[in-house]
Amino acid sequence: MNQPERRRKTPYETHELHGLATKAVTQSYLVVFVGLVLQFLTELVLRQSPGFADDTVRDSAVRYLSGAACGLAAFLAARLVPVSRRHPFIEAYVLMLAVTALLARAGHHTGGAEGPYAVSYCVVLFCWSLIMPGGARYAAFPIFGSLVTFYAVLYASGGVGFFGVRTTAFALFTTSSAGFSLVYAEVLERWRVRVSLAVTTDTLTQVLSRGYVLERLEAALEARRRSGPVSVLMVDVDFFKKVNDTYGHDMGDAVLKRVAGALVASTRRGDVCGRVGGEEFVIVLEDCDASAALEVSERVRASVGALRFATPETLLGGSFGVTVSIGVVTVSPEQVGTLESTLRAADRALYGSKAGGRDRVTMAES
Repeated sequence: MNQPERRRKTPYETHELHGLATKAVTQSYLVVFVGLVLQFLTELVLRQSPGFADDTVRDSAVRYLSGAACGLAAFLAARLVPVSRRHPFIEAYVLMLAVTALLARAGHHTGGAEGPYAVSYCVVLFCWSLIMPGGARYAAFPIFGSLVTFYAVLYASGGVGFFGVRTTAFALFTTSSAGFSLVYAEVLERWRVRVSLAVTTDTLTQVLSRGYVLERLEAALEARRRSGPVSVLMVDVDFFKKVNDTYGHDMGDAVLKRVAGALVASTRRGDVCGRVGGEEFVIVLEDCDASAALEVSERVRASVGALRFATPETLLGGSFGVTVSIGVVTVSPEQVGTLESTLRAADRALYGSKAGGRDRVTMAES
């Protein structure tokens, strides 16, 4: 069955971005706790100057310390009771708007839109750019949404001279800070993506690198009690040394690229494919039992076998094909399966395919 061609998301998009966002939100709760406590202590010092604020120290303490307590409670809950968070960015948006509203309320009592809390708000903007991943795509709403929230809360609190020259100047300052924060978020994100691709992607075939595909396999094995059986395909290109010796290493590289493309095209969108060395690949199929894994393996074998490679003109033209041998192992939720034992079982099954004449699929014994 031919699979339609589609763009597969990078490992950064499918796994790392969500994980980074989850960690960033957890750390943001701690930053909020520390930041609000320091803000309260700073305000205590500034309140020694007459006329700094028009509310009481008690009001300030309630405002800051209650927010700090919520931040600390959320941080401890996330650390002590780790759960899989489906929407870390939404969680971050809510946190951003809540902190902005708190700063705006504090600013209402300390000079309004022209007070020091406009500067504190700008610091919060750059903190988002620095801490949260996702770039401009994920930063636009919280940055400009918080900008609207900041001035809306100030205005609703009864700001005096809200449309004066100085207030307008401060508004332009915070708006430009929001724009710079958005640009900064995008620049940092592009560097994150570049680093991720360098670490997780095999440069020749553009499938996952050895280290990252094995990391993903280990994670899948640990999660199988919740997500179902995990099947692993160990795929090896038959007589690949002969290809290099006969047609040259450039042709060998071309073969590996197209074989990798066939492996990806023959598997599901969420499956994991990586190159673990030379002409050997590993495919990880989550929530996939033995019968389904055998079906995928046969599809992979047929897909690679259908490939044709044009030979250089110096070798009289024509074309040739390659085949693959595949070893398959399925680890059920009830089985004890480590990364090492799973790879050994898949490797033994692959050896069985080689010994049986190559261009075949062998299932590991349970």
